[in-house]
Amino acid sequence: MEVHQESPAPGPADHVRQVLPDLLLPGDPPIYVTATGRVMWGQAAVIVSAARPGTEPDLSFGFEFPAEADRAEVLAAVAARLQDALADLLGTRRPDCRAAGHDHVLSPTVRQDTAVWSCPKGGYQVEVTRYPDGSP
Repeated sequence: MEVHQESPAPGPADHVRQVLPDLLLPGDPPIYVTATGRVMWGQAAVIVSAARPGTEPDLSFGFEFPAEADRAEVLAAVAARLQDALADLLGTRRPDCRAAGHDHVLSPTVRQDTAVWSCPKGGYQVEVTRYPDGSP
């Protein structure tokens, strides 16, 4: 896996870079991701493009965030958008729930002012950006 960040901007574009390791595995085909922060109509926005080396972007999408959104809300929103977009690109959804006997993916949400990946059955939860290291 290779992740490429061009012209990092503070805010949502940085969050894209932080969330990607939760969704990409070492055995995945190389994917280059470019995230560019912008202000559109007075709101923070991020434009994301992803491609395999030597190809045109396989996907591009953008989304806005209200100026009053806090870090946890932005991080959860970025996680949800990336989870959906990369599922289309890779043909599988991630991250996997680590609760024993569970075979579904986690959903991003905000709990107690923190963005978390949460098991829909309540069996597992981990902070967004902390999934790869196995932190409970």
